[in-house]
Amino acid sequence: MIKDSDPNRAQPGLEWWLLRRLPRIALLGLAMFAAAWFMLPHLPWQGDPQRVDASVAQAGYALIGGLIFFFTMLLTVFIGCAIVFVMKGPSYTSTDSFWLEDADKPQ
Repeated sequence: MIKDSDPNRAQPGLEWWLLRRLPRIALLGLAMFAAAWFMLPHLPWQGDPQRVDASVAQAGYALIGGLIFFFTMLLTVFIGCAIVFVMKGPSYTSTDSFWLEDADKPQ
């Protein structure tokens, strides 16, 4: 493949804005989940101790699921930004290209 001699690269957009902020978003989200995880057993629960322990465990499992979902969404956004970055790159032409004689006035 041959790099186009006159590449018209698109201007950087939302993908760079997101890529620069993804580490900060990841750390902030991790800190929020960690704070919720450590505060969970210290909240003023009322009721039967056995049920309270079950509720705390279930809330912990929900937090683990939310954390996995959060990082999966961050990975999805990162992959989307990488795809947009690659698609905005320089254009390439193939050596196997062929000239269309009716390109200016298709039949």
